[in-house]
Amino acid sequence: MIHVGLIGLGGIMRGAHAPGIKASGAFEIAAVCDINREALDTFGEAYDIPPERRFTDYRDLIACP
Repeated sequence: MIHVGLIGLGGIMRGAHAPGIKASGAFEIAAVCDINREALDTFGEAYDIPPERRFTDYRDLIACP
């Protein structure tokens, strides 16, 4: 399983990329980043991303182990 972090949770990510990543079975969405806190939390809840892995600054996501 490959762990991925997603930066930017706009319409294409939510509607195409993220569902495809999840459906593949080869990847786990381990962390997410978006400047919109509401979108970030909605996506995080839908994809079971823990709050400590939801970032508003991409640099924090990149630094996350």
